[in-house]
Amino acid sequence: MAPVCDSNTHRTAYTATDPSVLRPLKVSGSAYKLTRGRALHHGTCLLTSPNLNIIPDYLHSPAKPYIRARGVESVSSPVGNIGVSTTEFTKAVQQEFASMYHREADLDAQEVGDDQFEVASIRKGYQELKSLEWTYLQTPQFMFSTDLSDQDKGDSAAPGYAEPRQAHAKFTVRYGVITEADVRETTCQAPTESMDTVVSKLQGCKLHSIHDWEDAISASSQSMVSLASWLKRMLPAIH
Repeated sequence: MAPVCDSNTHRTAYTATDPSVLRPLKVSGSAYKLTRGRALHHGTCLLTSPNLNIIPDYLHSPAKPYIRARGVESVSSPVGNIGVSTTEFTKAVQQEFASMYHREADLDAQEVGDDQFEVASIRKGYQELKSLEWTYLQTPQFMFSTDLSDQDKGDSAAPGYAEPRQAHAKFTVRYGVITEADVRETTCQAPTESMDTVVSKLQGCKLHSIHDWEDAISASSQSMVSLASWLKRMLPAIH
């Protein structure tokens, strides 16, 4: 393995320059699934990634200030590498699991590949986890609204993404499906027949299946076209 550059280990651009000031860095993440007779644990760990500076670009959604969710809030943290090789890391993980479950380190360690897809249950599980339904329909309930006050949004609204003031949108999404919707121009305080049609079309729609917001909200006026353009940036289509 090539030597790890100092700028990509613990001493990143996000680390305090004063060595007496310790700043925690996030280096890994885990997820779990428990079913009858099975337990799945998968995780990630930054070992020697050269891409630390662009990771925040993939984690910060411009839609976040407009969302209120029932799920557990993710804790934003600066990231860093731990600076060890894949071989060293794999061995350490195996040894730790063996120690936790009082087993010999190499007893149950197996490397799996595509040949495992010959097992029907494994192939079925793999296909399920790769599907859009699994990715988007397992999410906790959340509300997306342009009406959240500036105080609620705090300083997290991204520059250039300010919501249009001439139109309003509010969705309640449960398991990836829009269960309640309110879309209208702010000059129209009472719902119109056309807006009732839009709301009726949106309710029951899978959020990730919307590919054209202008069509979804029947954008016919300039204010609604602006809203559709903004929604496209906040909640982009999945291809």
